Amino acid sequence: MEQAPKPVEAPKPKSKNMLLAIIIVVILVVVGIGVYIITMKPTGTSGTPVSIWDGSSGCTNSSNCGYKNSTGGSILRIATGTTVTWTNTGTQPHTVTACVSTNPQFSSAVTNLACPSGGNASGLSNFDSGSNGIVHGGTYSYTFTIAGNYSYYCEFHTWMQGTIIVS
Repeated sequence: MEQAPKPVEAPKPKSKNMLLAIIIVVILVVVGIGVYIITMKPTGTSGTPVSIWDGSSGCTNSSNCGYKNSTGGSILRIATGTTVTWTNTGTQPHTVTACVSTNPQFSSAVTNLACPSGGNASGLSNFDSGSNGIVHGGTYSYTFTIAGNYSYYCEFHTWMQGTIIVS
C-alpha cells in the first residue's frame, strides 16, 4: 500500500507572533514610564515658598528687606514633613540660618538680637543655607521633620528674621 504524501502544512500565521511582540513592547513601555515617574526628581523650585526680598536702596533695616511667605508675613505655619523653599528675589546675597547653638555664629546672633528668643529649643533641627549666601534668583530648601518653633535670620543682615511653626 502506497502512502499518500502528507499535505504540506501551511505556515503558521505570523500575526499571532506579531501581536505577542506588540503586547510585550507595550508592557515594557508602560513599566518603564511608571518607573521613571516614580523615581524622577522634581525640577525647579518646589516646596512651600518664602521670598527673600530687599529694596532697591539696599538692606539697611527691617523695613526694606526681609522674608515673606505667601501672605506677606515672616511667620509660616506648616505640617511636619513639609519642605520650605526660600528664593532670593532681592539684589543682595542673604542667608537662611537657624537660631541653634550648633551654628558657629550662634553666640554673636544672640548678642546682636538676630535670635531674640535666645535660640530654638533643644532637639530642633539645624538648617543653614551657607556662609556665602543665596544670590539673586538662588534658592535654598529644607524639609522640617520635627515639630516646633524655628527662628531663623540672615547672617549678613541680622534684623532680617523669620519663624517657621511646624506642627
